Amino acid sequence: MACVAMWILSFAGTVPLVLHDQTFPLSQLNITTCHDVQSVHKIILYYKFYFIVLCCAFFFLPLLFTMVSYTRLIWALSRVPHGVLGRSRRRTRAVVMAGTVLVIFVLCFTPTNCLLMAHYLQFNGGAEAIQESTEGSYAVYLVLL
Repeated sequence: MACVAMWILSFAGTVPLVLHDQTFPLSQLNITTCHDVQSVHKIILYYKFYFIVLCCAFFFLPLLFTMVSYTRLIWALSRVPHGVLGRSRRRTRAVVMAGTVLVIFVLCFTPTNCLLMAHYLQFNGGAEAIQESTEGSYAVYLVLL
C-alpha cells in the first residue's frame, strides 16, 4: 500500500510538468529550447512555487523521514554489544547496508536538490538577479544533476 501511495503521489507531482509547455523559442538563434531556458516571467510566476513545493514534498520531507528511520534502525541494530549471544554477522551486515543506503541517498540527491531549491529561491530578486545568479550556478547544477 505504501508503494502504491508513493507511485500515485509521484505521478500527481509530475502532472503539472506534463501539462505545462516545456519549450521556449529563441527567435534570435532560430532554435527552440527545453525546460532549462524559459521566459523569466513564466519562471517566476509558475516554476518558482512549483519547484519549491516539489523539492520540499518530494525530497526534503522524504530525506527527513529516511534519515530518522535509518538512523533509528542503525542505532537499534547496533545496540547489542559485541560478544553478546544475540549479535550476529547478519545484524552487522544489515547495519552496514542500512548505513550505505543512507549515505548514498544523501550524497546523490542532496546536492542537486539543494542547488535547485536555491536556484528557485533566487527568483525573489526579479529578472536581473536571476540572470546574474544563474550564470555561475548552471554549470554546477549540470554537474550535480
